[in-house]
Amino acid sequence: MQRLPLLLLLALALAGCQEAALQHHARRLHEDPAKAEQAAEELAKMGKAAGPILLEATRSPLLHERRAATRYLTMAYRTGVPPQEVVARLVELMEDAEEPVRLAAMETVNRHLYGSPQKCRDALAVAWPPLVPALVRAAREAKGQTRLTAISTLAALAEHQVALDEAVAVLKACLRETDLGVVRTAASALGRVAYLAGPDLAGPLLDCLGRNVYDGMLAQTLVRALLGCTRNGIEAWFRELDSPKPVRRTGAAFAMGLAFTQRAGHAIPHLAHGQEALERLKARQKVETVEAVRLRIMDALGRIEWARKQITLQGTPPVPAAP
Repeated sequence: MQRLPLLLLLALALAGCQEAALQHHARRLHEDPAKAEQAAEELAKMGKAAGPILLEATRSPLLHERRAATRYLTMAYRTGVPPQEVVARLVELMEDAEEPVRLAAMETVNRHLYGSPQKCRDALAVAWPPLVPALVRAAREAKGQTRLTAISTLAALAEHQVALDEAVAVLKACLRETDLGVVRTAASALGRVAYLAGPDLAGPLLDCLGRNVYDGMLAQTLVRALLGCTRNGIEAWFRELDSPKPVRRTGAAFAMGLAFTQRAGHAIPHLAHGQEALERLKARQKVETVEAVRLRIMDALGRIEWARKQITLQGTPPVPAAP
């Protein structure tokens, strides 16, 4: 008979401690940015009562409080806030007047998709689609880091099978931009979803590559994406050597020169097609009328033949052509 009151007292004491902790962390959200960050993280780990506190903090007039709460908002569904409400608030935060808040809203989606346990990702999986229009707008129209982060976040959702076709369409359009930061970010993003997008992606990648043959880092990124999207349909790439667009023929030749040499490093899933690439390039060289493309074909031939010679000199026979 004495145990029941004791357990009851213990439960009341624990509830009182939790309430005190909630109030403590809620107050710390108002303090300096470092304390606000710590407080938001602690609240995200607590019980159901913490969810509404985090959600309300995203409406604070204090920039650092709003940002800190936003960074942990995707954890609020575990603390009493329905997933749909979390996502609806993230949509609003992605259009906040302050860039740090917009970035925090996008970054918390990325962190959740790549850093949360599978059961946590599954819990929010069906709630993500309302984010897509806001991210598409930002990827098309926003400025600076907001636009770059929106592009990456859109790709992250696409990689998790959310609005894949819409995301790929936006990312392909970004490849045509004059802002190289946007182009590089879009190329990297497409590299993450290329295996899902398939060989139809080859043309836009080669167009971009043909325009940017002197940007080494971008070229490598585009070739890796190309290797991903054509891994089950390399003919979609090879036939672009005969495209009516000189820029695409340039891209196709340059991609072969990179992909079928040792310089491509770990991104060479198609080495077995090296002999076929040589034959295609030589056939195109005979009929090519645009001098710039012809020079790019000659460069690719030289690269591939040099690499195959190096393999032979090292005592390893060349990789045979695919049957």
